[in-house]
Amino acid sequence: ELEHNTSVQNALEKQRIEIEDRNSVENTGSMSELRKTLEAEFKERLTSNLHEQQAKLMHDFNMKLEAELKGQKFQLGQQHQQDLDDMISNLEREMKDTFEEE
Repeated sequence: ELEHNTSVQNALEKQRIEIEDRNSVENTGSMSELRKTLEAEFKERLTSNLHEQQAKLMHDFNMKLEAELKGQKFQLGQQHQQDLDDMISNLEREMKDTFEEE
């Protein structure tokens, strides 16, 4: 009977160890699955974040460019107006001179 008890105990111990091993493997598996999932989620968020930042930078850059262009157009317009004013006053002076000569 003592032998029987010992062999039953040994069998139970062996079974317990096998179950623990299996649980350990399953835990390792689920941990690595969890790690993979978290890593994928992190990469996705990072990518999404980077894309948002890129879009914002491009938008800011385009707004800045647009503002610069408007400023240059305004300066060109002013210069053009100044040139026209100069030409008109030159013409007026020439006409006045011509008129006075006659």
